[in-house]
Amino acid sequence: MWLVAFVVAVPYVWYLGRGVGVVRTALLNGFLVGSLLSLGMVGLGLLISTFADSNRVSLSASVFILLALFAPTQMPTSAQRGWFGDLLLRADPFTAGLRYLSRTIINSRSFSQEGHWLVGPAIAAVVALGLALAVSGRVKLGFRGRG
Repeated sequence: MWLVAFVVAVPYVWYLGRGVGVVRTALLNGFLVGSLLSLGMVGLGLLISTFADSNRVSLSASVFILLALFAPTQMPTSAQRGWFGDLLLRADPFTAGLRYLSRTIINSRSFSQEGHWLVGPAIAAVVALGLALAVSGRVKLGFRGRG
């Protein structure tokens, strides 16, 4: 789904950024950040689905965790300035990805200057996928026939 969404977004990004010369930067960085976030969310979804007894429980837990991940974006600006606020912003994959995109596309900074914002999304993707793969092989699922 991520690749389809990206392909659909390409004409919009081209139309919006054609006059200011940021189309290439926006597409490359958007693909990078979107891929990291989608891999992290796939791993999280697989991990939740492994332990959930039903689709309802899996969906409820996923929505709750997704809302919790967006919580740092709702912090007041004064709370984001301290070391703890900065740590939360960098640990949250969505906030870190948005900060990276805004600084590279809008502020015209390079990957070497702002790449540190991608550490959180990269760690989230690796940990979520790694845990999902590790747990899925150890959990015995009860899909045997009844009778």
